[in-house]
Amino acid sequence: MSFEIIDHLIELGARVVGSDQEKKAGDYLYNKFSQILDKTKIQEFNFLGWYLKEKSKLKILKPVIQREIDFGVIVYSKPIREEIVGYLEFLGTPPVSSNNEKLGMPKFVVKNENNEEISYVYANVSVNCLKGVPMANPYHPIIYFNLPSIVIGKEDFIFLKKLIKGNKKIKISFNYKAQYDYNARTKNIISEVDSISKRSIVIAAHYDSVSNCPGAFDNASGVQCMFNLMQFFSKEKPKKKIVFIATAGEESGWLGSYYYLNKCIELDILKNIDCFICIDGIGENKNLDIKASPYKLAEDIKEQILNFDAGKLFKKENITPMLPTKCVDSWPFYKEGIPVIFLENSPFMNWHLPEDNTYSKRSLNYFTDFYIHYIDRLINHSIL
Repeated sequence: MSFEIIDHLIELGARVVGSDQEKKAGDYLYNKFSQILDKTKIQEFNFLGWYLKEKSKLKILKPVIQREIDFGVIVYSKPIREEIVGYLEFLGTPPVSSNNEKLGMPKFVVKNENNEEISYVYANVSVNCLKGVPMANPYHPIIYFNLPSIVIGKEDFIFLKKLIKGNKKIKISFNYKAQYDYNARTKNIISEVDSISKRSIVIAAHYDSVSNCPGAFDNASGVQCMFNLMQFFSKEKPKKKIVFIATAGEESGWLGSYYYLNKCIELDILKNIDCFICIDGIGENKNLDIKASPYKLAEDIKEQILNFDAGKLFKKENITPMLPTKCVDSWPFYKEGIPVIFLENSPFMNWHLPEDNTYSKRSLNYFTDFYIHYIDRLINHSIL
């Protein structure tokens, strides 16, 4: 099985949407996809760009403590003119969405001398240190942050929370420089395995990454898996059309997914999509969350995995069916009532970090084989 795609994307390095490296990745994927399927096209679109130019460390001014904290700036946070200086208060853990408390991030507010809110500090408790990597906006789709918003890692969150409990006033400072680009462009790469039927299965994997991160797990692995599926189904004559999309800008708010969705609505072909499969992050972890809708689809996938797996990677107790969460390219389609599938093989401790530069050939082979099995099931059996 091929690993050429993932190796090349890792070699390119960080592929921030709109950057030169992302453009190179898109051009490369177009050439590779075109070699497999003649029906391959580029879908270009404009988007609002946001770029981090420089930043400081978060400093604790009061009480005087010799500890500087690295942070990431949440994408699309408001650019600031001068250093943020204020007092830290812990607000708790607000949910990302009304039905999903699991994805909530602990949140601090920074207030000035007049007790006015001037910024927010979130905590990504899934990793210990963010090493300054910008954090994808947790409140997709894109919104403008009225206040500067940054995110720290787990160990620093625990430290600050304990410090607040023991002191009445915690004074901090930080600074960063960011800018918007109102003329930014990027592109989806779309290939199709045609069929006499109008019905279709859409398979998507985003090829962008966050800055300072080669994005092997997130998400060169997903693109490689999708390419392997493309190679397999290009030799088949499926009863339904299969559309493969390398999406752009997932890390900045599912930009490519939203653009493709809106085009489907404009062309009145959204009604022809039987299922949207998002392949995002193939690691080697004992836990597997099956995020699918309708829920019976998640249950069916679990049953199929148990039969297919036979104890190779996953035990029954480590497989969890659930409804979709607000985290990947499948979310826009789920909100439009399209059946969706996302198999999340996480947690992954190097997520969005410079160390995300390795992958598991065993897992890529496994998930490619399972997707072949299950896509065939979606096409040839009435399970939806």
